[in-house]
Amino acid sequence: MTAYDFHSAETRDQPFALFHQMRDHDPVYLTDFGYWYVSRYDDVTRLLRDTRLTSGQGVPDSFGLTEGPLRDIMDTWMMALDGPAHTKSRGLVSRAFTPRAVESLRAPVKALAQELVGALGARGEGDIIDALAFPLPMEVTRMLFGVERALWDREITALFDRGSASVDYVEAMTVLAEFLSDYIPAHRATAGTDLFTALSSPDADGNVLSDLEQVANAVLLVTAGFETTMSLITNAVRTLLLHPDQVELLRADQSLVRSAVDEALRFEPAALFTTRFATEQIEVAGGVIPAGSNVMFSSIAANRDPARYPDPDRFDITRTDIRPVTFGGGVHVCIGASLARMEAEVAIATLFGELPGLRLADPVCHTFQGANPSVRRPETLRVTIDR
Repeated sequence: MTAYDFHSAETRDQPFALFHQMRDHDPVYLTDFGYWYVSRYDDVTRLLRDTRLTSGQGVPDSFGLTEGPLRDIMDTWMMALDGPAHTKSRGLVSRAFTPRAVESLRAPVKALAQELVGALGARGEGDIIDALAFPLPMEVTRMLFGVERALWDREITALFDRGSASVDYVEAMTVLAEFLSDYIPAHRATAGTDLFTALSSPDADGNVLSDLEQVANAVLLVTAGFETTMSLITNAVRTLLLHPDQVELLRADQSLVRSAVDEALRFEPAALFTTRFATEQIEVAGGVIPAGSNVMFSSIAANRDPARYPDPDRFDITRTDIRPVTFGGGVHVCIGASLARMEAEVAIATLFGELPGLRLADPVCHTFQGANPSVRRPETLRVTIDR
């Protein structure tokens, strides 16, 4: 069995050859950090729905958290729960992510995207992350929670500093949890239609989240709300600009924006992995994952599996039946996936619709790094707008 180096800068910047080799030759692989890696599309999608696999601890493990208040929060948010506890948390939170709720945000998201893209166009150059990919989802998350903008910018936006490599995510999430622990109880007296109200209000059956569950899920939704969407937008813009023929197709037919976003999710997934815990022995791809094992499902490998996608290393926004595993699957599929997709669709349509001279300032030198080890995107993405 081949030894794979998952930790090198080369793998982070250009991981596809490694994952192609692993998927072809070692589709179930025990890593040097103790996780079983599953990489074939059919295996990944099947096992994400397998009830013998419960919610994993890949996120806190990736941050090196073994104990403490932040570990308690990560063990309490809905992504870490199973069974009735997960059903309760997800049911209460999902009230803010109905199709109607997401669609109601489209108009303000479009207005914000037009403002941000207009400012970028006026400058003539800039970093896509600073100009669009970070401020758009951060402001949408603020709107979702209903926090006054000055307070949000001071207490939350400043913490994460566009998700740059200089951010200490453990410290940022700890400070965020402290802020939310004070803010949520005070906010209960002014119930409205925002996400904080959904977190703190009982459902029709009288189910309600505890104080810790409210804070934990708010931390999850704030961090995931901007980080995943920021990375999705950044990766989609970069990939499109590296494929000018696809940009021409998109500009000629903006109805392709939805498939362009899905193809970007497949081709350059922001979320690197989904984790589970095997409660029983699992047979997969001719191998055996023992009971009691941590399991990691590779978005990069599964999304480029030639058994699922013909010519998988070709970026094609006219591709049909695109079902990337980037947002996970089963009962733990990302609760905000539809919102992230909508934000990305609006951002991409606005950017390429209003800036015909948009191009990469440097089409080659993009370093994929960041403070969050569970996502992948360029640290910067500088662009120029030709007049």
